[in-house]
Amino acid sequence: MSSNNAFLSKIWEKRHTIFLLLIIFIIAFIIRGHNLKFDLFFGFDSYYHARMVALLLEQGFLPQFDPLAYYYVGGSPVPTTGLFFWYFSAALYKVFTLNAPYSKELWIQFVKILPALFGSLTAIAMYFFGKELYGKHAGYGMALFSAVVPSFVYRTMAGFFEEDSLGFLWLIIGFTFFFRAMKKLDFSKESLINALLAGIFFGIMSWTWEFFVIVPIIWILYFFFGSINIYAKQGAEKLKPFVGLFAISFLVFTFMTFFSWGFEWISRIFNVTIGNLPLEGGASLFLLLFGLIIFGFFAFILFFGSAKDSVEKRRKSLNLISMILLYAAFGVILMILFDFGGLFSSQFESGTVLGATIGEESFGGTTFGYKYNMLLLFPLLALIIIPFHVFRNKKEHLSVIIFFWIALSLIGAFYKLKFTYLFGLPVAASAGVILNQFFVLWKKRSNTLEVKFIAIFFAFLLIGGVAAGSYFVTKRPPTIETQQNWKNVFEWMKNETPEDATFFNWWDKGHWLTFIGERKASLDNRNYDFQGDSDFARFTIETNETEAFKILKKYKPDYLLFDSTLMQSQTSAIVNGDNISITSPSMFLYAYDTLNLSSVPGLPQKMQGYLAAYLPCGESVNGFNCRGNFLTHDQMENLPTTIAQNPTSLIAGGRLPVFYYREENNSSIAVVGPESNKSMLVRIWFNDPSLSQYFEQVYFKDDIKVFKVKEEFYQ
Repeated sequence: MSSNNAFLSKIWEKRHTIFLLLIIFIIAFIIRGHNLKFDLFFGFDSYYHARMVALLLEQGFLPQFDPLAYYYVGGSPVPTTGLFFWYFSAALYKVFTLNAPYSKELWIQFVKILPALFGSLTAIAMYFFGKELYGKHAGYGMALFSAVVPSFVYRTMAGFFEEDSLGFLWLIIGFTFFFRAMKKLDFSKESLINALLAGIFFGIMSWTWEFFVIVPIIWILYFFFGSINIYAKQGAEKLKPFVGLFAISFLVFTFMTFFSWGFEWISRIFNVTIGNLPLEGGASLFLLLFGLIIFGFFAFILFFGSAKDSVEKRRKSLNLISMILLYAAFGVILMILFDFGGLFSSQFESGTVLGATIGEESFGGTTFGYKYNMLLLFPLLALIIIPFHVFRNKKEHLSVIIFFWIALSLIGAFYKLKFTYLFGLPVAASAGVILNQFFVLWKKRSNTLEVKFIAIFFAFLLIGGVAAGSYFVTKRPPTIETQQNWKNVFEWMKNETPEDATFFNWWDKGHWLTFIGERKASLDNRNYDFQGDSDFARFTIETNETEAFKILKKYKPDYLLFDSTLMQSQTSAIVNGDNISITSPSMFLYAYDTLNLSSVPGLPQKMQGYLAAYLPCGESVNGFNCRGNFLTHDQMENLPTTIAQNPTSLIAGGRLPVFYYREENNSSIAVVGPESNKSMLVRIWFNDPSLSQYFEQVYFKDDIKVFKVKEEFYQ
């Protein structure tokens, strides 16, 4: 009874903290939970993860090969890394449903809730992260800003069901225990346990999310600067517990990581560094020279200082050098961001077709305005403040971790859109750094005008952050809900095709097809088999029927799934008056697996004949408005609905014949060039009579068509 009273008493003492954290949790969840009102959930990859957990719930285990995707090679291998996210999510489903059987409808509700829950819990974890470093006030600030930073909200909002939504939580918990272990720098029982727990949670992160590699990268940088700081300010005797506790966390992390990644995680560190930092060409030479200058300065002061200098004086010099090195690192960051001398930008440009055509690989800096808004001030100020803060405070060395967390995430987010979400929590952490400095100032000069001004400014940023996070979510509904045409076709697919039906499809809708449509896809968003991508693209633009049929017979699909964007993505002829210019449309890039299409013999000339525009039409009393092109009822009726041999008109000074078509229900018209008119996609789409013995249109709504491949095709 007394133990219960002691527990309740302790809870009562912390009632204010619990209340504030509850408010922050509610704010975080409300912002993220906006999308709960929709039937389905966010993104594309979320559907893959949801399907993998569904398999686990249905069967109790995961198959060796994916039963629905890449059917033509027997399914793609189910990854053995990152499985913890799937098992953890499945366990939550079982716990909260009291071990109820799998229900797809119920599981969809879990998929929508879990990311928002994980994100909100991560915001609460940020309180303890900040509290260990700077105290409660900084902790509250970090938690609150974590709740509202748009880029972090985006990755953890309702329905964004991916492994990073959970991986962030283990990252923050791991760092919190690591801070606790390193604060006192002793071999006490408490420090040893905290070091052990830090390694365990970082290990769990490695089981959950492949970007765990940021931990050892930050650790390596911290170990170098931390050891300098500790020796300079606290003496050599404190280096033993520093190295010992660090080793415990690192070894436990390495041991746990081995079960999921083997030794591959070590090579991944180099891949992440080399692949996403400017370490080639002129940039590499610049950074090397810069590093040698800094190292030379460091070595000169340390080893060639005055012989009369005492050990104490040399240690003070070392502390100063450490600060200078951090500011030098900040200078390098600015040079990279502002592309000093034009050395860096080319290092972040992808040289592959996938890299050049997938949106996540594009430049990230242009999104900073709406992903971070005014809160971007925090990390920039923190990078300036942290080196001096560490230099000035005798026992401070842990803030170096935040410095490099901000720095690495900022560079990655600036140059790659796919890394912009990584920068959300560092923004919130930097807010805690600034808040800590503000409260130090408050204690010394609480009644001054400048302190009041800063307080008002902080309040303004916080309100702006809440507004930005809320607005960000409301303007980003689940993609499937804004593309009802795809939602409709997948529902039709699930109800009107055999359960073992196979589809020849473009990769960008693969995860939707397998989860919503519950049918086998040739490709999906993982791009596991690029040859499959290339073959599909080649099939759509191929004008040689024999070659096209060879491709299709390789995959032996039951159905073809096409939409009008495929037609338009083969467009390469841009007509401006009498001039014809050539672009690099994605279907050609994938078909020939090169970004330099001019290197393909004969292709540039042939591409001038590829032109395809698909224009939705609206009917009125006077006729049809097809994206600004007006046709009378008679003009519309005179357009063919099946493939034609003779062009409708000539454009570009009579050099480019074009063909006009309409859909049978007059919902759209199409304008195609002579080569596009011979392509398999256009011929099948507009029911070429010579192909009717092989393909039958079985679905058409909006701009999506499904064709059944008849048995005669394979005979």
